[in-house]
Amino acid sequence: MSVVRFGILGARPECVSLLGRRAIELLRASGAELVAWVEGDAEPALPWNLHQPGAMHDATVIPRGLTDNIDFLLLLGDFRPAQPVLDHARHGVWRFATPNPAPLAFWDVFDGLFHIEVRLDRLTVDPKRSISLDRRWVKVDRQSYRRTLNTVIQEMAEMLVYAAWNSMAKNSPAIEFPPAQRQAPSALDLLRLRVKLLLRSGGDQYRGLLYSEAWQVGIVEDSITGFVDSEQLPPVRWLPSPDKTRFLADPFVASTPGGWLLMAEEFDFATGLGKIVQEFSSEGLFAGRMQDVGLQDEDGTHVSYPFLLSHGGALYCIPETHQKNGVWAWRWNETSRAWQDPREIVTGVACIDPTPVFFENRWWLFYTDKADGVDSKLRICFADSPFGPWRQHARNPVKTDIRSSRPGGTPFMHRGQLYRPAQDSSKHYGWRLVVNLVTRLSPDEFEEEPVRILDSSRLGANGIHTLSGAGSKTVLDARRWRFTPWLTPRRLIHKFRKLYQLRKKGS
Repeated sequence: MSVVRFGILGARPECVSLLGRRAIELLRASGAELVAWVEGDAEPALPWNLHQPGAMHDATVIPRGLTDNIDFLLLLGDFRPAQPVLDHARHGVWRFATPNPAPLAFWDVFDGLFHIEVRLDRLTVDPKRSISLDRRWVKVDRQSYRRTLNTVIQEMAEMLVYAAWNSMAKNSPAIEFPPAQRQAPSALDLLRLRVKLLLRSGGDQYRGLLYSEAWQVGIVEDSITGFVDSEQLPPVRWLPSPDKTRFLADPFVASTPGGWLLMAEEFDFATGLGKIVQEFSSEGLFAGRMQDVGLQDEDGTHVSYPFLLSHGGALYCIPETHQKNGVWAWRWNETSRAWQDPREIVTGVACIDPTPVFFENRWWLFYTDKADGVDSKLRICFADSPFGPWRQHARNPVKTDIRSSRPGGTPFMHRGQLYRPAQDSSKHYGWRLVVNLVTRLSPDEFEEEPVRILDSSRLGANGIHTLSGAGSKTVLDARRWRFTPWLTPRRLIHKFRKLYQLRKKGS
């Protein structure tokens, strides 16, 4: 694509909100050119005078009128432009939108929602219908309106850049979205929100000081495909926890010539680090007697998510090692029942939950990036071999959705279709699992849709974030809170140190 040329509708160059400024700055940084500016209504104000309007002093704009050869116009404000303006730009007039009433993100935090949908729409002749260029679901910080607002603004600005370079020729049907509404908060609403934020923060602080999350591994004697065919959860046999200072999570299972292999992450509260452990059983009757497999470096690197992959007659373990900024594969030695010959398969990327799968004559690697959108932005690489070299998908990140992006276990084929377990961390980390049906996957396309939700509450827990299977066995994990008062002094010291460092930095 040649250079993107865009214009602005609304506000004035010397008075632009943070959303407008951020969107323009990121567009221009990406190589797009700002070539027109049609003044209009000011952007709506935000509570507590957050993000006061600023100036675009260095913007080369045309204050009034339009110019030829323009790709799209970005609408800032609530007004609707006249028909000639809608038709002027090659790809129309674009506008940010959310389903809930304005001010931006305020009522989402006020109501204690867990996620907010943000859209980038192209306006049509019908004021009730628009074309969706991009839709994303972003986590709401229920303890801070400011932080939620900053996250939403950044996501919207990045969405605009993504659409400008990737969705210009998107030919989607117009959809009827609810009309935008404005519900200005009263002084009482502002006070009530402050009280709500204090109560939420206090509750989380209390729980964080006295309780710890404890994960437990469960065994299901059924194929993983059963989680698609039936809404009923099969019986789960839970393995015992190692002791009160550790827990097991991220389970994976594989069938070997000599029996069955169960692998998991063992997390230690004392060190705050995870390591990979395993249990081998000739009959597959796991008892939870896990042994350290030695995949953790001597420097104390955190290791988790021991994905198991069968390829070329061999079994490989591909754990998450994001702190080493790469991904390694270890080969299983059936004789010694140990892992050997590590080889680096991804270099220079802090991959979270790397998940390879072979589909339609290619290898695909699903992951999120520690540096950006660890729980919400799905990325894909593809290669001719599970050991690389890998090439980035043309539309990375292919999906931004806090509800179903981050990998959560073994992808599997069922009736000729590919299914992908993913994590829903909208309420909190590892809240529940979503099984997605991949409907389109190529080097430059990706689409999937959720077909089954595994709610942790149905397991009597408050979290589930891994589902994996091999043959007639499926393993999963579940989170429950564990009362750990012996860790309270250490956590208080950690909090005081952080406060001291912040004060020292600010002085």
